[in-house]
Formats: sequence, structure tokens, C-alpha cells
Amino acid sequence: MSPTVQFEVLMPVRFTKKADYYIGCCPPLDVMTQGDTKKEVEANLREAIGLFLESCYTRGVLEQVMEEAGFSHQAEKATRRTPATDSVEKRFRIPLPFFNPSESVSTYCPA
Repeated sequence: MSPTVQFEVLMPVRFTKKADYYIGCCPPLDVMTQGDTKKEVEANLREAIGLFLESCYTRGVLEQVMEEAGFSHQAEKATRRTPATDSVEKRFRIPLPFFNPSESVSTYCPA
């Protein structure tokens, strides 16, 4: 069994209903998507944010991207101001799984 670590980030997201579809966006990361239903756009946005963050991590620019988006390392809960709009805004939990297929649990922890 490969050791797995899972991180979660809380991201501010916004949803807007258009005539016959929904738009979902994560303003700090400039990630957007759409869907025919609210459930579909939420699933699409979770996936898009997750893939965006994974891509940033893989390329070694995650910290830089987060800082450019206005986030910083803090011991306390981080906050970020967002402008008021007519859209619905909430926060998403985005899972970011990491695993190491080359190491087993027994060799990973020498204790």
C-alpha cells in the first residue's frame, strides 16, 4: 500500500444563473466553468480548481500563484476580501491527494 496524504483547501467560489445555464468561478484563481445545472457546475468547478492547483504544484509554482492571488502563509485562519455581487458565493473544499508509489508505509516511517 502506498502512503497517501490528502490536503484540503477552502476556496471562495461564486455561482451565477444565466438564462439556461450556470457559471461557476473562483475569482482569486481566475478559474471558471459552466454547466446546465447547479449540481453540474459545482462538480465542474471542483474539478477545475483541483486540476489547476495540481498543475501549479507539479510545475513548482503553487506558492507563487497563491501569493499572486492574494493569499499568504498564516498561522491563523486566512481571509480574503471579495467584492459584493448579485451572485451566490460560498467556499469549496478542494481535495488534493498526494501519494508516493515508490515507498511502502513500513519504510516510510522508521519508528
